[in-house]
This record gives sequence, structure tokens and C-alpha cells, in this order.
Amino acid sequence: MNDPLNSLDKILEASATEPPGADPAQRFEMLPPYVSPTLQRIGARRRPEPSTHCEVCPASLWFATPSEVRCFCRVMHSFTWTAEEPTAIVDCDGEVEANLERLAQFEEP
Repeated sequence: MNDPLNSLDKILEASATEPPGADPAQRFEMLPPYVSPTLQRIGARRRPEPSTHCEVCPASLWFATPSEVRCFCRVMHSFTWTAEEPTAIVDCDGEVEANLERLAQFEEP
């Protein structure tokens, strides 16, 4: 039986030998950092604690009412953070996908 993690390791090793700039994630450094405008506007005490990866993800849709703050993920089509269920996502492929879209817009002539 094939071990999927072993296959992933082989793919990662092969990608490490690609020429510089071949990996789009390396080009993300060209992009200005994304921080949710909603989270920038609300008070620090209403922001997620502990922090969640969604705070810097362009695919996240944060919204606030006078009584609550929530995050909806446009990739997973679900709420990823609420004050009632404060899930601390530490990494997500959706953020990579969203930044690839941003990168394509940024690199357009």
C-alpha cells in the first residue's frame, strides 16, 4: 500500500530542486501583506485571541456587529471563527489559493 505522506515527501523534495522563482509561494513576498480591514477597524480586545491564520487570509470575510465578530471562509464555505467557537487555524491551503489569485492580479501587465 502506498503511504501518502511518503509520496508527499517525494513531491516536496522534487520541488526543492526547482529553479528559484518557480514556486509561486516564493513570489508571495512581492505582495503587500494582507490584513483584514474589518479587524484593523475594530478594537484589539474584540480580535481573535489566540490569533488565527484567517486574520491574514484574503479569502476570509470578517464582519462585526456591536455584539459579535465572525469570520466566513470563501474557500471552505463555512464560518471559521466566532467568539462562541474561536478556532485557531494555524495554516490553510485556502490562503495559498487566495494569494495566488492576488499574485496573478499583481503581476498582470
